[in-house]
Parts: sequence; C-alpha cells; structure tokens
Amino acid sequence: MLHESTIYKLVLEVAHKHEINIAIAGGYPRDIALGRTPKDLDLVSWSENGNFKNWHDFEEELKANDLVIESWDLNPPSAVDDTRVESVLKLKGNIDVILWGSQYGSLEEVVDNFDFNINQWVLFKHGPIFLGKNYKVLTQLCGFEYTVSEDRVLKMINIAKELNWSTEECKKKMQ
Repeated sequence: MLHESTIYKLVLEVAHKHEINIAIAGGYPRDIALGRTPKDLDLVSWSENGNFKNWHDFEEELKANDLVIESWDLNPPSAVDDTRVESVLKLKGNIDVILWGSQYGSLEEVVDNFDFNINQWVLFKHGPIFLGKNYKVLTQLCGFEYTVSEDRVLKMINIAKELNWSTEECKKKMQ
C-alpha cells in the first residue's frame, strides 16, 4: 500500500504532466496551522481559461496507477444542490481531488467560494495561510447558489468550538 505522501507526490507529478492547476486547501492546512493532526487531504483544481481538456487524461492516469477509489462527475453524493464543483476524485490515502467549475479561474476564486471561512486555508511552500475573512469567527459564506446540509453546518460548528472560534453567527442562521 502506498503511503499518503507518496500518493500526494505522484498526484502532483501527474497534475504537472497534464498541466492541471492543483493546490492543498481547506482543513489540512488549517489543522497544520492550528496544531491539529489532519484527517484528510483535499487538493483543489481549477482552470484559468475555463478549459478542462486535460482533466480526463489526468483522471485516467491516476486510475492506471490504481489510486482512484471513486469518482463523481458534478457533485459528490454528500453535496446538496452544489453547482460549484465539476468532478471529485476520491483517492487512496484519504486524499480528494476536487475540480472546481469553469467560473473559478484562480485559486483565490476557489477559496473565496468555500462554504465556511474556517476552511479558507491554503498550504504554500512557506506554510499554511488563512485567505478568508473574520478569523476566529465561524462564518457561513454567501455568494454561491447551493444549500449547506445541516450535518455540514454542525460539523463546522464542532470544529470551530474545538479551535476556540466564535460560532454565534452560524448558530443564528440555523435558527
């Protein structure tokens, strides 16, 4: 069985080969920054010109390397009316590769459209950086046309409590 870091390195090599934009974002860099052990690794992908012509080859090469456990076109089964995501690859090693829609042409645009600000972290070479607003105040973000499930909201509230973030704004929206 391949180790998570070996899988990650292989994914990066395949992404580079197929000219796929890819970055570590979300809970993994957040957990590193806040001294927690990450539970999974999310890699986000986007197209600067709205063209995903190389995605199929990227996905097929990951499958040929026996890395893909599941793949979804459009949204994963847990998403509710989410039009932001084109495709998701669930890989071995608890790694997800999420292809964001053509309307998102940069890493910043992808991160700006995460569902909660607590996940607006990106891992750069020099370390994790919070790209969101309202640090330490859990905020459900607006500006996208989908609904967040109650389970997802409760999960984010629990994470926020663990990290000593204020959750009052989110709790008000649930009432």
